[in-house]
Amino acid sequence: MPKIKARFRTYKNIPFAIEQFSGVQYRCRVCNQVFSDKKSLEKHLQQEALKQSRPAVSSKAPVLGHSTTAKLLYTMDIHDHLHRDYLHLKDDIKFDPRPADQNISNKGD
Repeated sequence: MPKIKARFRTYKNIPFAIEQFSGVQYRCRVCNQVFSDKKSLEKHLQQEALKQSRPAVSSKAPVLGHSTTAKLLYTMDIHDHLHRDYLHLKDDIKFDPRPADQNISNKGD
């Protein structure tokens, strides 16, 4: 499953995140279904191959140069968290050790 590894910071007490995307997902271009692992995709493709009709690319399949949606796992950059005392940050930027607390306090807004 693709994931976003996030490093949490504050700039003059304004929280922000530096996000890095990684991972792989698989998509059947006939039905536009997304799979998180290759084994599931291969099983699905075998079922598609057994159908009598000639397969065509779905009109819902992503088109190059256009945005699409994906399921991603949002994770904390553990290396960043473990080495927080040794990070080289600019003067106004600070490591944010408790990013979840800010999310909880904003839920009522």
